[in-house]
Amino acid sequence: MAHPNPLVERLAQHARADPARVAAVRGASRVTYAVLLTRAEQAAEVLRRASANERSVVGIVRTGELEHLVWTIGAGIVGAASVAIPVHASDAERDATARVTGATHIAGDGGVQSLGTVPPQLTARGALLFTTSGTTGAPKVVVQSAGAIVRQAPRHVDEPDERFACLASVEHNFARRHRLYVLARGATNVFVEGGARGAVGAANAFTTLHVTAFQAQELLTVDGASALRGKLLKLGGSHVHGALRERLRREITPRVRFGYGTTETGAIGFTEPDDADAGESVGRALPGLEVRVLDEGGAPVPTGEPGAIAVRSDGLFEGYLDRPELTAQRLVDGWFQTGDLGRLDAAGRLHLVGRADDMFVFNSMNVHPQDLEAQVREHPGVADVVVVPKTSPVHGDVPVALVVAAGGEALDLRALKRYVRDRAGLRCPRQFLLIEEVPRTEAGKVDRAAARGLVEGAAAR
Repeated sequence: MAHPNPLVERLAQHARADPARVAAVRGASRVTYAVLLTRAEQAAEVLRRASANERSVVGIVRTGELEHLVWTIGAGIVGAASVAIPVHASDAERDATARVTGATHIAGDGGVQSLGTVPPQLTARGALLFTTSGTTGAPKVVVQSAGAIVRQAPRHVDEPDERFACLASVEHNFARRHRLYVLARGATNVFVEGGARGAVGAANAFTTLHVTAFQAQELLTVDGASALRGKLLKLGGSHVHGALRERLRREITPRVRFGYGTTETGAIGFTEPDDADAGESVGRALPGLEVRVLDEGGAPVPTGEPGAIAVRSDGLFEGYLDRPELTAQRLVDGWFQTGDLGRLDAAGRLHLVGRADDMFVFNSMNVHPQDLEAQVREHPGVADVVVVPKTSPVHGDVPVALVVAAGGEALDLRALKRYVRDRAGLRCPRQFLLIEEVPRTEAGKVDRAAARGLVEGAAAR
């Protein structure tokens, strides 16, 4: 009899069809689909004894990534929702995650604990919960059905023979989703330790490596990174500028795909390695998705014009937990309003412009920081940059560029400003400041709030 949870049923199908098929690799250890399913069923039995059921939410706090997956599937078997609670977070942070997600049970290394809390109302049995703050800092809980994960999986895992590695921990949203996509496709999860250096050392174990732009830069510093030649390298999580793309193709592997997605949708687009005209785009919409770029009134803008990105697909999220007003605001007539700005070129490729809430107004002009950052990076003396606004009572928000010099060499900021002015015109940053590194979140995304703090700190000195 088929299991009502599509992800559990897909795992069971793989175990029945080919029990010896390898589901996970960790060092010299191999775990087959049959063994993985058995271990998940054992975890489910422990959860049942703790009174977990289809109305429960299981917070998973496991130090082992494979064990985390086992308990995620185990929760799905009993019909419970599950959420990752970071092992290395503070007690206060773990408590906050449990509280905002409505966790009723905690599955940790020491066993299962029932919290005795009232569970939230979830329409998707065995849902996967993902916490995200976006760029506003306001916590949101994204509810994904197991069926949506199964439908998204072919967009992320091309072939069942793929051996997938990811530098981010399974506790991170995109890493957790990708690990589940692999299981849905019957492919193999490869767990590597030691970050970028560990990935280079374990190159023979995987065919595909998924990294953030920040992690990709780390790969470029590792001796022997040529061992990744011929592997498929996939980048997502933040904008990847042209200079970094070229270095990765030249120094790591020509088989690189640059993508874009959200927690609510999964991957939206990926470039193809052989698309010489992709530029700094994130490729065309993946199969099963539609992408539109809209004006403020919700109408599609002309090709090449920037606007708000909206996505429709057969694998969208269910909504935001206990926030129906936000769900209605972001999910309109089946279209998810991503909050990102972009433009479509004549070939249907999507180019990101930035976040709608990152845009600011300077002297009555709309300024998109990501556009300016791309122009600053074109200077050969710039290794990295972030553009943020500094409030002015006269000019509104004045653009300020925080710049990291390439190779630690001296950088003439006046000459850099003239260089950028020739390209950006009136939108050129009015101030350029040297910093040692651009502040980033744990996921590798630019931390614009922290960057604004650096500007305010410089002004106060």
